[in-house]
Amino acid sequence: MTPGPDTLRPPDGELPAQLLSWRPEHGVLSLYVRIEPGDRSEGWRTEVRNGLSEAVESGGTDDHELKTAVRATGDRLRRDLLDEEQPGEHRGLIGFVEICAEEGEQRWYSTQVPPRRTEVLRGPVAQIHQLLELLDDGAPLGVAAVSSERVRLLDWRLGRVQQLHDWQLEYFGEDWKERKSHRPDPSRGEAVSASGRDQFNQRLEANRERFAEQTGRLAHAESRKRDWREALVFGDERYVKKFSDGFGEDIRLIHVEGDLASEPTTQIARRIEESLPRLNRAREAALIDRIKEAAYAEGRSSLGIQETLQALVEGRVEHFVYDARRDYAELGLDQPGEKADGIPLIERMVELALKTGAAITPVEGESADALDEQGGVAALLRY
Repeated sequence: MTPGPDTLRPPDGELPAQLLSWRPEHGVLSLYVRIEPGDRSEGWRTEVRNGLSEAVESGGTDDHELKTAVRATGDRLRRDLLDEEQPGEHRGLIGFVEICAEEGEQRWYSTQVPPRRTEVLRGPVAQIHQLLELLDDGAPLGVAAVSSERVRLLDWRLGRVQQLHDWQLEYFGEDWKERKSHRPDPSRGEAVSASGRDQFNQRLEANRERFAEQTGRLAHAESRKRDWREALVFGDERYVKKFSDGFGEDIRLIHVEGDLASEPTTQIARRIEESLPRLNRAREAALIDRIKEAAYAEGRSSLGIQETLQALVEGRVEHFVYDARRDYAELGLDQPGEKADGIPLIERMVELALKTGAAITPVEGESADALDEQGGVAALLRY
């Protein structure tokens, strides 16, 4: 039985390796459900129903026991998943269900970053490519909303936002506020008053810039407690520059236009969601370019399936990149030195990458097109 919406938790970085080591006798049904909150027709239910039908009918076999297990599992999922009235507040539902005649093991997760598409997949092991995409695109991210007199620091991961700090200029004890004084004699002119205003404005601006730099240092100290891959900084360029000076170069900061320091957290979350697809695709393209350049300039890359598979077996891969759209089954390549045991090639390569501590980036779209000449597979090597 699928768990209730309130008991679901988001997936974590340990999950892919755990799933690939899970080998039920009759295999696994993997479900990725993309839920659109504004879709009253709940089209995801129809997509899941159709996907279950295809998965149950696929891979024809004369094994009566397997047929019975597959059909029973599909029936249970239709009953438990599709008959629920509410899917909860999450935008993505991910499930891995043991194919079994009786109730078997099930693993369910929710996420605020929706999968790219709704899919139901059947295989000897869990199909984790969309999961890897979600973990890569939804990796922990630092977010700062910077203005002249306020800086907010937030943590974003898999679509969930938590505010960590809300700093304001007066917290730093800067005595820049204008003091009351005797009204100047009008007969003495306005030169002194204008000069005073200029000095006040200059001092105020200097304090604002110092404030941005100080909060950058505080944000950098906070980043050491987190596993952020990079950070988005919203705000005016001059204050973002000072914030970046204080933050340093440990983590890449990406400037995004927009004054969000006074906006509600939900609005900041929307802006992050709008910005990330473009930034993630740009990051993937830069990674592929780096791998290709390293192949020719340093010899620290592998281009193509066989070369990369060998490097994975030898534990030399630092970052494994592959086209998640491709069907690699027709290649018929076995892992050197081991029996194929029915595990698809790409799952075998992913499993090797996980076992040897390599980073993994599955790509689609234009990023994947850039790997066409390499058969959809490439890697940056440790040595």
